[in-house]
Amino acid sequence: MTNRRTLPAAVLLGSAVFFAACGSGAGSSSAPAAQAAASTASSAESTTTTATSGPATPTAAAVAAPEPSNPGGACRLLTTAEVEKAIKPPVTAPVLKTLPPYNGLGLEACLYNHNGDNQAVTVGIYTYNNAPITSALFGQFRQAQGKPTVTVSGVGDEAFEIDEGYEAKVFFRTGSKAAMVQLGGGSDKTRNDRLLELSRAAAGRL
Repeated sequence: MTNRRTLPAAVLLGSAVFFAACGSGAGSSSAPAAQAAASTASSAESTTTTATSGPATPTAAAVAAPEPSNPGGACRLLTTAEVEKAIKPPVTAPVLKTLPPYNGLGLEACLYNHNGDNQAVTVGIYTYNNAPITSALFGQFRQAQGKPTVTVSGVGDEAFEIDEGYEAKVFFRTGSKAAMVQLGGGSDKTRNDRLLELSRAAAGRL
């Protein structure tokens, strides 16, 4: 069976929403961008619940160096062993994809698939005009999602989660950088813990 090495639609959609929230270019002010984001999310109901499952600080695994075969970039944020702990092994070799910048903002994403089914992990790093991604810009990103979000503690400087049933993802900011981890392939009572563990590991290397 041949695995499709393409980015999940949810990753692409999330990126497009982020692009829209960032305005029409580097010269756009944050106020129009925030207004556009608010318009996009006018029908959404945002929550401020804090996810507290798991430790609040990175574990030793979170700062361990990735294996030498890792292609780097966004793929350096997680190891194959960490991914296989979250979805059953074996997983395909990580595939690095880079989306062309749109209005100054780009996404470099790394995709891991499980051989034989739809379980997958995607980790991505956002860039914006080679400039810092501030807390204000990250807040616009969250507002523009157009769906409920949940505040997550212990992942980077700030983070939030979106649960869409079949898949869930955590977006986080560490310093001037922003990234996301998505875990797909169905929902069960352990998925949130597995997603948060991956997110903490990735945040520790961002």
